[in-house]
Amino acid sequence: MAGGAVKSGSAGAAAVAPGHVLVVPSGNGVQWQRVDGAGRPVGPVTWAADPVAEVRRLELQARPRWIWWRTTEMYPALLEAGVRVERCHDLAAVENLLRTYEGEPFVPPQSAVREPVTPGRATQISLFEENAFGEGSGATPEGGTPVGPGGSDSVGPGSVGSGSVGSGSVGSGSVGSGPELPAGGEIDPRMLAVPDEVAAWVEELDNAGLTVPRTATGHVPEADPAGPTDPRRSDPTTSHPNSTDHGDQARHNDPTGHHAPADHLTLSDHLAPSDHLAPGGRPDRFSHPAPTGFPDHLDEGEPVVGPTPRGEQPHGLAGLLRLYATQVEQIADIRVAHPGFPLLVAAESAVCLAAVEMGRAGLPWSVRIHDEVLTELLGPRPAHHGRPRKLQTLAEEVAQELAPGSSGPGFQINQVNPDSPAEVLKALRRQGITVDTTRAWELKGIDHPAVPPLLRYKELARLHVAHGWAWQDQWVSGGRFRAEYVPGGVVTGRWATSGGGALQIPKVMRACVVADPGWVLVAADAGQLEPRILAALSGDRGMIAATADPDMYTALARQALGKPEARNEAKIGLLAAMYGARANSLAMVALRRRFPQALELLERAARTGEDGGIVRSVLGRTCPPPEPTWQDGPPEQALARSRARGRFTRNFVIQASAADWANALVAGLRRRLSGLPDDQGRAELVFFQHDEVIVHAPAHLAAEAVAAIVDSGSEATSLVLGDRGVRIPLAAAPIASYAEKN
Repeated sequence: MAGGAVKSGSAGAAAVAPGHVLVVPSGNGVQWQRVDGAGRPVGPVTWAADPVAEVRRLELQARPRWIWWRTTEMYPALLEAGVRVERCHDLAAVENLLRTYEGEPFVPPQSAVREPVTPGRATQISLFEENAFGEGSGATPEGGTPVGPGGSDSVGPGSVGSGSVGSGSVGSGSVGSGPELPAGGEIDPRMLAVPDEVAAWVEELDNAGLTVPRTATGHVPEADPAGPTDPRRSDPTTSHPNSTDHGDQARHNDPTGHHAPADHLTLSDHLAPSDHLAPGGRPDRFSHPAPTGFPDHLDEGEPVVGPTPRGEQPHGLAGLLRLYATQVEQIADIRVAHPGFPLLVAAESAVCLAAVEMGRAGLPWSVRIHDEVLTELLGPRPAHHGRPRKLQTLAEEVAQELAPGSSGPGFQINQVNPDSPAEVLKALRRQGITVDTTRAWELKGIDHPAVPPLLRYKELARLHVAHGWAWQDQWVSGGRFRAEYVPGGVVTGRWATSGGGALQIPKVMRACVVADPGWVLVAADAGQLEPRILAALSGDRGMIAATADPDMYTALARQALGKPEARNEAKIGLLAAMYGARANSLAMVALRRRFPQALELLERAARTGEDGGIVRSVLGRTCPPPEPTWQDGPPEQALARSRARGRFTRNFVIQASAADWANALVAGLRRRLSGLPDDQGRAELVFFQHDEVIVHAPAHLAAEAVAAIVDSGSEATSLVLGDRGVRIPLAAAPIASYAEKN
């Protein structure tokens, strides 16, 4: 065979040169093979009986890029045995990026390990999930919750944001089944400060003979002086995303015949029309022939398999080899139009490693403090999984106000159950009060004595269900909260979790997150990330100047409204513009007048979505197309769906680009932390949410951990957004408890 005969590996085997190693479980061991950057075999297939020992040996010798189907299937066992790898190519994660880029529907990635619920172990629902209490996510726009494509302005199942991820939903909550239903010039290696994750890609593609125009990966050229609203700029709904010449800069054509230089920070490079797809909207994933050099077989009797259906794990080493080669070729093609796509691929694989490491390390969690918080808020822990005392008292008060005489000494079954929206609504109607839901915002408009205790009950009941004692029993062990993180679990690229609600820790529970004795938590978050991303993408000079202020909203108020004290008005106006709120306040008018390029970018994204088009992040992450039947039905319903999709695409460009930045941050931080001394304990990333990170580090490494976070933030800005003058502050500080974080 072309790759050589199958050999047996051992600890004394010959050294492996740096490069790529394809690895797949095989029986009780693993098969692995060295391949080049194009996916061509460059060594024999080797079988090893001890996967951990073999990976440890190869990692120590060569630190290769490991190519495997899914990180969560290979890496947990390695970490358990003390083996960390530096880099990988997660075929499943990259396949998701490529599928959505080509116009296929978004499918949330599978979670790592689905632990069966044991008898007596309570299952949990997400804190912000639509549930028996009639509440939605409760997330605010600043938290990054855009309006979903389903036609509703509400946030919850079926929407984009901090809810859950599942059928028809987009969010940053949970992925799973059961109660947590989920939503140029030459490359300068110094600019690619994740060298093994990005610069190597470019070199590998070229060495493999897949040469493409040399545009700067992730580094953005100067903006077109004409600006994104200039009529010479291409119309993204008619130009082909791959319509580019092979000069130093990609150029887009417009119907007038002008050739405007592509500005990679404006919307014209992020949008692609839906008619770029093959007939039926589904391009042929395997339309390109595989590179030559494939073995005819890997072993006697094991022929190379044909293409695997999209999203399914290929069969054996041969199937993975073919898939990797196809992916490399696709990435090279995409890189022509979107030079940052290799960075997106590398960062996506890197954060898959980081997510498994975070789950293994766990977030430090004090059971003692957790018990104290719950007891203070709810009363003592009930003996038989019933309502805690304070919850029961509130439930009886609600029942008494809604149905007098339904509660009291000796009364066993309340006629009004506050956990049941249907019963609450029925009781309110009996008293002449008509409301559509039991959501808090609607109840607050009712003048009735049952409302205050009902709102308090709902708040505490959510806490009891989502982070109560049953949650503690299930998710906290050994002083650590160990969640299962799912990078890319949201269509915008944000992370999700599979159970545990790690991305939804309420503020009242932050006191439970405490550093070990002799250790510190180093916490940081990017201030006002999405408005700063908007400034970078639009190239709006006025808004870029506002990013120099630590509080960008104050700067916007000063520039647009003439008074910095109008900060809240400017904030609400900008968030309304980014999330498509139906408002036209004086602040929004002033912002539109002062920052026309930024606001026009949002409007163009919305118009593209309304027309059924797709939009992309700065690195090329792509929103899914609408369903083929999305405009079927009465005109008023079609119009509502069109507007809803416009709100979705309006925010997708911003939120997905922010996720690009955040993943680059995590990838860089992971690399820097691995280089710190670990003789007294390893500094580890233990928490990540959208734009916030927490590192648990020995106290003597606090300053180094702070520097690692700050440097990683600067690197992410440079890699993803380029040198445009946009500042994304990332203030990091050592603390003893998460509650100390501002």
